[in-house]
Amino acid sequence: MKKSEIVQKGYFVDESQFEGGKTVLSSEQLVILKELSRVLNNNQDDYLDGFLNLYSPKGLKELLSVQVRTALEYDTINSLGALKAYELIEALNL
Repeated sequence: MKKSEIVQKGYFVDESQFEGGKTVLSSEQLVILKELSRVLNNNQDDYLDGFLNLYSPKGLKELLSVQVRTALEYDTINSLGALKAYELIEALNL
């Protein structure tokens, strides 16, 4: 799912709803983000490229949470995948 396909509860979520800015991650956080990307994007780790330069840490965390909910709603991940994704979001410590 791409940023332009973010849907929450049946309507488009404008990216302006997420706090803009820039997020700088440590090397450990980057590893976690890549793992999250794999969970949400069928084992490809390029899914979240570019988000770091668009969103503040708070905005990124909110965006990632919406991505998990959307993936669940569209059955692109199962409940175990969603749980893993939420754990990874928390592990990012944003």
